Amino acid sequence: MDLITTIEDLKQQDFKGRTDDLKVSFYNGGGSYEYKTFPAYAEAAEFIYKNQKTPAGFHEILRSVGDVLTEKNKRYGSSALNPIKVFEGKSMVGQRADDKISRIKNSDVLRKNDICDLIGYLTLMCKENGWTDFSDQID
Repeated sequence: MDLITTIEDLKQQDFKGRTDDLKVSFYNGGGSYEYKTFPAYAEAAEFIYKNQKTPAGFHEILRSVGDVLTEKNKRYGSSALNPIKVFEGKSMVGQRADDKISRIKNSDVLRKNDICDLIGYLTLMCKENGWTDFSDQID
């Protein structure tokens, strides 16, 4: 018995001469999936159209991505919607550097990773501008 999770899965099946049941996975709305068995293609298709809002697995993926976005928004502030625009538009990696600065600003702790990333972005900006010699900056 093949597991069917979407109408696309159902359409790809070859039903000529098949007598086995169709097993359909569906989201039960309570945070998990259930399975239902159907003796015919038409019954399975009708059930999927009526009961399945998204293909199996999407709820878990989107919930997890939402958790990541929530955590990153805490760390970076709302840098995607309200960017600080210190380097943005001035360098190809400007927006990345701005995001890192926002993360540092919104954190209680300065992390080695933050400094390393920032040095990396600044180094890339120097390379982008052809700035390889800084001896003229010595006072």
